[in-house]
Order: sequence, then C-alpha cells, then structure tokens
Amino acid sequence: MRVAEFKKTMILVLCTLSAGLYTQCNSPKLNNFYKETTTVFNVFFHAQQSYERALEKIDRSNAIDLFNNEVVEIEPLELGREAAVSDLERAEKKLLKVIQKRSFKYKDKEFNQYIDDAYLLLGKVYYLLGKYVDALQTLNFAAVNYPNEDQSLEIKYWIIRTKIRLRNLAGIEDELKLMFKNRNVVGEFRQNLARTYASFLIQSKRYDEAINYTTIAMGSTKDDDEKALLIYALAQLYQLTENYELSTNNFMEVVDIYPTNYQMYLFAKISIIDNEYKQTNTLEEAVESLDDLLDDDKNEDYLGVIHYKMGLYHFAAKNYEQAIEEMKKATGYKTINKKLKKRTSEILANSNWWK
Repeated sequence: MRVAEFKKTMILVLCTLSAGLYTQCNSPKLNNFYKETTTVFNVFFHAQQSYERALEKIDRSNAIDLFNNEVVEIEPLELGREAAVSDLERAEKKLLKVIQKRSFKYKDKEFNQYIDDAYLLLGKVYYLLGKYVDALQTLNFAAVNYPNEDQSLEIKYWIIRTKIRLRNLAGIEDELKLMFKNRNVVGEFRQNLARTYASFLIQSKRYDEAINYTTIAMGSTKDDDEKALLIYALAQLYQLTENYELSTNNFMEVVDIYPTNYQMYLFAKISIIDNEYKQTNTLEEAVESLDDLLDDDKNEDYLGVIHYKMGLYHFAAKNYEQAIEEMKKATGYKTINKKLKKRTSEILANSNWWK
C-alpha cells in the first residue's frame, strides 16, 4: 500500500474513532489500537522521508567514476553513497522499529497492512547502503510472506538489481526478459528496467545488445545530467563496437548538453579526439587538439589526464621518448586521479620494454 493510501486509511480511522467508537466505548483495546496505528504512520512516514532525502543527496553528489571501467556505470551508487549514509541509517532504524515492534498479528495473519511497505523500503535502504546480502534476504522475505500484487513487480525488480550487484547472475536474464514482456511494465518503470538490463549486458561485455537497452533507458528523460550520463554510455558502447561515427555524434551531444559534471564534458571532448585518431591515425591533429585543451584554464585539474592521453598517442606512433616525457608530466600533477597515476607509473616502469 502506498503512502497516499495510508493517509486516507488513517483519516478514516481517526474520523471513525472521533465519531463515536472511542468516546462511546472508551475501550482500552481501541485506545491501544489508535495509539499503535498512529505510531506506525509516524515512524514509517519519517523513514520514507529519510529515504527520499538520501536519494536527493545521491543525485546531487553527481559522483561518477570515469576512470575505472570501459563503460561508465549507468546506475552509479558507490561514489554518491557517502553523502546519504546518515539519512539511510536513520531510515533503516525506523523501518526496523516498524517491523519489529509494530506488527499486528493474530493467528499468524498480519493486520498491519503497511508492513509490506516497510519490508520493501528496508530492502531498498539496504541496497543503497551497499548491504546487498541483507537487501536480498529482506526482499526475498517480502516476496514470499507479503505477496502484495501491487508491489510484486517492484520487489522482483529490486531483487534483480541486488543479485546483479552480488554478481549472482544465474537466471537473471530470463527474469529480465520476463519482466519486459509484462504489460504492466510501462513508462518510467520500463526505462529503469532497461537501465538495469543494460548494466547487466555491459557487465557481461555484450556491448551490441546493451546499446538497445541504453537507448530505451533514455526514453523521454528530461533531466540534463541523467540524459548526459546515458548518452555518454551510449557513445562509449558505440566506440567499443568500433562505430566511431555514431560514437562521436553522441559524445558531441554530451558536449552540447554541458553536464554539471565537468569531467564528463571534458572526457567527451577527449573521446571525440580519440575517435578521430582511431579513424585517421593522424598524430599531429590529435596532439594539436589536446594542446588546445591544455591551454584552457578550466582544465587545470585535468592536465595529468591530457598528458597521459598524449603519451598514449606517442606510444602508438612509436615515439617512445616523447611518450615517456608525457607520462612523466602526467604523474607530476597532484590533481591526477589515483587510479590513472598508478596506471601511468606502471607504464613508465615497463618503458624499457618498449624499444
């Protein structure tokens, strides 16, 4: 049952009690029921608020790792989680209180009709906290013990997402396909499911198939940063499948959007240069384009990245001395990403093997 329905039910309960049941009977049982029902609403409502605040903070953190994978993660979470931990932990505590202390059971039947909401929301909270084992246990428990028809698809969806995080991939694709055939999977829910399916395919390195689902995930997205992230991933997928023209077109679209994440904007520009170089193999043009980026004051924090890329071009052209010089320049910047610095240092350590 959704929060809106819960509020309606609460109003009905309160009106009924105020209309006569409570005042006329003054029954201790009714009094206790009134108190318990009100408490459940308050605790669950505040848990829901904490969860929604956490989502907002994760979105605002705009934290995307462009260094770690061949394709940017289109369901980014780990880097944005830190900003939301306190709200998520607060929601977890309140939901456990709803489940453990506010359950109304009689002859093994649950009369707290909001307990299913609590289990589903707790599963989501565990997921966002990175407690994937707890999330899977909670969601599976909800699916078996509280088979709410309205929530069954959503529970299945979160179970699939959790299994993917746990790399428990057996049967996942069949479940994804089955959900896509469900006529109730429409609109934003369908886009989110497509995003999850695309993530699964990317993780499985099935890039051609991932293109289709990433496109579906984009749908009618209006948020520029969300749209830029999906287009960026789509551009990378085209790049990996050697469709450089479509890759460049999508990277150019990211540049036109000018996302809040400046790193994405800059990396899209660098990737456009990459595509040109892969098609023409013209070192001079690539180096000239990167030189232009070095001269831009906005790129001060990314000079190490640009020199690293220059080093790779010179290495490909067998200009080993120049490649080593560029790599040394890259490692000299304090602002260089730790992962990239490690990668650059490893290349320099093996430079004697180049010649």
